Amino acid sequence: MSYRKNKIEKVKLKHIENYFYYFQDKVIGESLKRKCIYENGTIQYILNILKKETGGIFLDIGAHVGIHTCIVAYNYPKFLIYSFEPNPDIYILLKYNTRKYKNVKCFNAGIYNNDISIDLFYSLLNTGTSSIINLNGKLAYIKQNCVMKKIDYFNINFDKVKIIKIDTQGCEGIILDELYPKLLKNTCLIVERDGIEEKFVPITVASIVKKYNMEKIKILDGKNLVYLK
Repeated sequence: MSYRKNKIEKVKLKHIENYFYYFQDKVIGESLKRKCIYENGTIQYILNILKKETGGIFLDIGAHVGIHTCIVAYNYPKFLIYSFEPNPDIYILLKYNTRKYKNVKCFNAGIYNNDISIDLFYSLLNTGTSSIINLNGKLAYIKQNCVMKKIDYFNINFDKVKIIKIDTQGCEGIILDELYPKLLKNTCLIVERDGIEEKFVPITVASIVKKYNMEKIKILDGKNLVYLK
């Protein structure tokens, strides 16, 4: 079984007992192969935050194949997880990995400030790079048409949202601007910081942090910024 050219492998993922399936690549796949985990600092932080809660909602926006989703679902069965992955090639494994978890809702859609169909570009060298930005010439990118929706489409009860992870390769600022006014005080946000796509996107994470006067409290795995509403 392969994903275009990427083989599908399985691993006993840390923090859960079930086998977990992933695409072999040079970044996420390599980390899972060597360490049986990816972004362990971020995952451990999420698990520690949720220890203090008796239930609620976790939003995994840019879920890829479901590493964060599955670990939260396994360890906190009273939590409801909304897991979003717009790339249909990637979504296949997200859906498969979460098939045993009744507390997970998967959506083959991305979050955006409009309901649209849009091309995403991703690399076989790093299958976690699905982006609205075409960095053609930088990596071996493949184009895939995807569905994007406004967050209101999913009828989420934001009074119950405890933590949100946003990792969308350039859409973080757009999504953060949509979500922030809806959140209750002390909601935890983990947002991948602006990267190579920053100069090409209309709304950056930095601009939204400034707009809402958000205070960064921590950096995880060298790239994920933590804020409290």
